Amino acid sequence: DKLNCERCEKCVRTKLGLYALGKLEQAKSFTAPLRAEDICRVDISSDASYSNYQEIRALLQDNQADAELIDEIDKLLQRYRKWKSWKEETNLKGTLKRLDRRFLNSSLQRLLAW
Repeated sequence: DKLNCERCEKCVRTKLGLYALGKLEQAKSFTAPLRAEDICRVDISSDASYSNYQEIRALLQDNQADAELIDEIDKLLQRYRKWKSWKEETNLKGTLKRLDRRFLNSSLQRLLAW
């Protein structure tokens, strides 16, 4: 029986942390290799996780790890910043999108895509 799904955000974050510390191969609870695609599939949902990924990224950078992993972490961090900005309505675009979805059934978004 598998102990971890190896696909959820928590598992990916844990695998990355172990990899950054050079301990992933010793972890018997993870059987699949770490791939950049694993990072693409997850989203960060809290400031705490965001901080964890920043720390992992710094470790990977210091250890001159796989640049593809670092690039995917950068994309993940950027997605979180954008999402948080939208959620907190800290920019005009986020406010307009939210109002469009809520009151106009995404009519403006469809019009702009046309």
